[in-house]
Amino acid sequence: MDALVTLRLVLRAFEQDDWQDIQELAADWKAAPGPVFDKWPTDEEGAKGLAGHFGGHADRFYAVYLYSANKVIGLLALDSIEEDGVMDLGHVVLSQYQDNDIDREALKCIVDQIFHDDGVKAIVTRNAHHTPQQAPLMSLGFTSFSGGGDGELRISRKEWEDGRNR
Repeated sequence: MDALVTLRLVLRAFEQDDWQDIQELAADWKAAPGPVFDKWPTDEEGAKGLAGHFGGHADRFYAVYLYSANKVIGLLALDSIEEDGVMDLGHVVLSQYQDNDIDREALKCIVDQIFHDDGVKAIVTRNAHHTPQQAPLMSLGFTSFSGGGDGELRISRKEWEDGRNR
């Protein structure tokens, strides 16, 4: 996987040395709304395991590295492409960086990359009612949709290319 660079961020593969940042992210994520199954271990061994897992799947997991903080502040997960060309995109960002344009910058970069590749017709995100996590998505044009579950947002390739709400 090639790193993606923005003004303030590098979206890159996870490295084993990222485990302490992952541990902080896991503790912060544990306090956020959402189902228990979606939470991560917060102990050292668990964080080191996650660093290895995320790094071992560099085609699916991007570390969100913030230059000014000199650390990983989030994760972007390209979870799957369904038969109808819809990709599931997950994201977790430290709460202090949510809904303040840093998470938006990371999400815009990854969505641009996803739609740059052929085959993806739309992107769906599944967020519990967690306003700070949904806000940057909505500012990028993601909306609730018919047939979508609780907290699901979606944007089509056409909507993205039209530049709606950006």
